[in-house]
Amino acid sequence: ADDQVSVTATVDPTLTVTLSTTTSVAFGTLDVANVNQASMTSTVVTNAPNGYASTVLYDATLTASALTIPDASGGTIAPGGSEFGASTDDSTSVDLAATSNSCATGTGTYNATALTTSPQVFGSLGAATASAVTTLCFVAGISATQAPGSYTSTVTLVTTGKF
Repeated sequence: ADDQVSVTATVDPTLTVTLSTTTSVAFGTLDVANVNQASMTSTVVTNAPNGYASTVLYDATLTASALTIPDASGGTIAPGGSEFGASTDDSTSVDLAATSNSCATGTGTYNATALTTSPQVFGSLGAATASAVTTLCFVAGISATQAPGSYTSTVTLVTTGKF
């Protein structure tokens, strides 16, 4: 027993999130003939044995002073309708609709879920990962009578490791 030595080691928990943008996601000028989409990605690296969950919430729908582009309703947005929402390319354990057409602006009807002031999961994984990339797609449509203005919404993204 006098010849035995105990060898110990510690592995610290890690969680790294890299966003494709940390300042803004811009639709540009909204077009009544299209459903306008703009995206960002979140890349997660974690050694959490039970993975992670990434959430999104907003302060309010797209607003310009007292003007608004209403929240999405019904799960989709079509050209000519004034609505704002989001979708994700992660199809498991999420609260948002699945992204349509790789998040490109187009004339079709595209999936979208209304954002809220409560966290909604847009990306998750149930195991440790060396690189999990999730696309968060913002979706907006306007009607021909949508009031002109510079509309904004502030979103907050939070990723939590499941250690």
